[in-house]
Amino acid sequence: MSKIRRTEAKTRRLNASPKKRVAKHTVQPQAAPEEIEETYAMLCTNQEMFHSLVRHAPEVITILGADGTIHYESPCVERILGYRPEDLVGRNAFDYVHPEDLECVAGLYTELVANPGVRVDLQFRFRNANGSWRYLEAVAENLLGDPAVRGVVVNSRDITKRIETEKELKRSLEVLLALYEAGEVLGSTLELDEIGWRLLKIMQRVSELEAAIIHLPDEQQNLQAWRTVGSESLWRWAHDTPEARTARDFTLRTGNPQRFRLKRPNSTDRRRMAGLCLALQARGRVVGVLEVYGPRSLLDATILDSLAVQAASALENARLYGELGERERRLEELVGQLITAQEKERRRVAYEVHDGLTQVAIAAHQLLQDFAYDHPPGSTVGEGELDRVLEVARQTVTEARSVTAALRPTALDDFGLAAAIRQHVESLRAAGWHIAYEENLKEFRPPAEVETALYRVAQEALTNVRKHARTNEAGVVLVHRNQRLRLEIFDPGCGFDPEATLEVSGPGERIGLSSMRERVTLLGGELTIRSRPGGGTSVVAVISLSPTERSEDEK
Repeated sequence: MSKIRRTEAKTRRLNASPKKRVAKHTVQPQAAPEEIEETYAMLCTNQEMFHSLVRHAPEVITILGADGTIHYESPCVERILGYRPEDLVGRNAFDYVHPEDLECVAGLYTELVANPGVRVDLQFRFRNANGSWRYLEAVAENLLGDPAVRGVVVNSRDITKRIETEKELKRSLEVLLALYEAGEVLGSTLELDEIGWRLLKIMQRVSELEAAIIHLPDEQQNLQAWRTVGSESLWRWAHDTPEARTARDFTLRTGNPQRFRLKRPNSTDRRRMAGLCLALQARGRVVGVLEVYGPRSLLDATILDSLAVQAASALENARLYGELGERERRLEELVGQLITAQEKERRRVAYEVHDGLTQVAIAAHQLLQDFAYDHPPGSTVGEGELDRVLEVARQTVTEARSVTAALRPTALDDFGLAAAIRQHVESLRAAGWHIAYEENLKEFRPPAEVETALYRVAQEALTNVRKHARTNEAGVVLVHRNQRLRLEIFDPGCGFDPEATLEVSGPGERIGLSSMRERVTLLGGELTIRSRPGGGTSVVAVISLSPTERSEDEK
């Protein structure tokens, strides 16, 4: 523009009086008409070239005043933003900037106006003629001091497609990351609550949903809202609409997705809200229904389908795991009840033998003793028979006491684990064994089930020493430390290979080892058997006691 004006000034000077153009020592000739016409033609050509360049430029050229008033708008503004240049000239450019971008743009513009010759880069949203928003990238230069311009020149180009492409790429990346995260999370946990919560949070992050509900069927196969996310008032209202109920029933019955539309309650917004029901299917059956609400674009979202597939598998695995855990818990309870019933039965039999058979045998023995007293030695009346009867009576008493001790030693109930094991050790010592016994329980009494289990382990282990170790030496250590009970039975006998024992031993031996291990395991403890041929054997049982399992003496 300044070049064109300088050309016009030159033309005017050429047409001026030649006297004023005479130099000090040289007389300038008057310009010929042909030169004037040539200069004018060049001027017109330059103007046409300028207008053509501006009209076909890919950028909008705008000249603004210091207050933001539009003084000039290039013709291509109509092609890019839909406005005619005359529609914008005289208006303030800031009236067309998006409210969220206005503060930043106004601040940069104020700084630009205050510093002549400075250039700034801008990126903002500008209102299109149809009311939509276009992303513009602009370079603004302060030319307020230029007499030919006297304004701020802004060159703007439309980058809406680029921004939308970047957003789409970012969204695609977020979707891929969400699918990966969902696979990692849903595949690494078997907790139902965590699966539901993490799934809905991932969905909310990568989609535009406003609310979502996971429905799981109850025992009567009626859907119940299990986990939710988003506006509670929204999903509660939408959940009870006839359209939503029909869609849920259809999806639960057929396993197919169902889309529907809802008019927002108490709203002037005429745009309807979209709803979508997706079946959570695993192993050919519907294990739940995912119900989501949001804008219309939600109806075409494939990310929800992918997440629903992963969620269904995770929920089914968690359900099966829960059932397995419940079955194991019930099995443990049944085994515990079985062991308790067994011990009760042993206790009953022991007391019956003690109170019945033993007492009868003792009475018979006393009667025979009285008979012997009445018939002193030297009497020939039934002497041999009487001695045999007395021996049988003594054996009966001994056998009865042995049976009751094996079934359920009364010392275990009356005096506790330490005393019961000591009594058992003393009986073996009386039979010629060399057994060392060490314990530090003092007045401590473990729970009854723990006492029973450890006593049976000690009893079974010492029985195995007697049967298989080829030695009459052994040791027993019972220690209570840091809320843990540790029982060890060891011997220097011939030893064995624990792994091979399961293959070559008879049923009795296998049952004995398994019984010890099961008793300890059911109480949350651990049984370790260490042995090798020729190297002796050590059986160690360790049971941890929770604070609630402390005896009354400790409390």
